[in-house]
Amino acid sequence: MSEPTLTDIASTLSKVATNTANLVVDMAEVKTDIKDLKGIKDVVNSHTGTLDKILTTTTKFDTERMVETERIKRLENWAVQVGEKLGIKLEV
Repeated sequence: MSEPTLTDIASTLSKVATNTANLVVDMAEVKTDIKDLKGIKDVVNSHTGTLDKILTTTTKFDTERMVETERIKRLENWAVQVGEKLGIKLEV
């Protein structure tokens, strides 16, 4: 095998320089993609927080509604009992 010539070495160095330049461009694109992902992550976190608040509010509303329903049933039963004692037929 023969010794590499200056032309061979220059050609190899040129290829290394080109590959390095391409790598720098690719890394810049990766950094941009990472920034984009961070923005998406921030949006997802914001939406998750909003959904959590909605769930909490909905659960609270459902609980209050269930309590109100039971309260109304007790009041209706009480009204029917009072009506029976007074001789008044009430329909609920």
